[in-house]
Amino acid sequence: MNACAYCEVEFSAGHGNVIYCSSVCRSRARRVRLKNQASEMPCKYCGKQLTRAHEISGAMFCDRFCYADWERAAFEGDGRARLCKSCGAPLNTGKVFCSARCASNSRFSLEDIARKNQMLSDILSGLQQSKVALKYGVSRQRVSQIAKRLQSQAE
Repeated sequence: MNACAYCEVEFSAGHGNVIYCSSVCRSRARRVRLKNQASEMPCKYCGKQLTRAHEISGAMFCDRFCYADWERAAFEGDGRARLCKSCGAPLNTGKVFCSARCASNSRFSLEDIARKNQMLSDILSGLQQSKVALKYGVSRQRVSQIAKRLQSQAE
């Protein structure tokens, strides 16, 4: 018989290295252990003391409002103009791209975009879909889908 390390109730373990009688006791013991590791530190924005549950938590702000205010102040305070990484349009927030389209376009290199445009022009010029598929290394079904989409946009 073993005694639970948290609640001290006697229990029988299936093997020798079990120290808690249940998962509930194990999780409560962990919570107590982490609480004992708590540390005090000032909020990064307002300076109010906050208690981090443990060093791993990484909490640096009192709440999400302090974080938002800190982020806004950091954005406005550095004096640099922010530009969209894709199209170069000015940004008025801490974002990297001005729109979802720019974010999507940034995933592709300029060569990919040029290749796609060349494929579209080949499809529009009437080149056989099987030849377009072979030329660009895509399936004929994909070329057919793109051709149908181009036709519907033209109408």
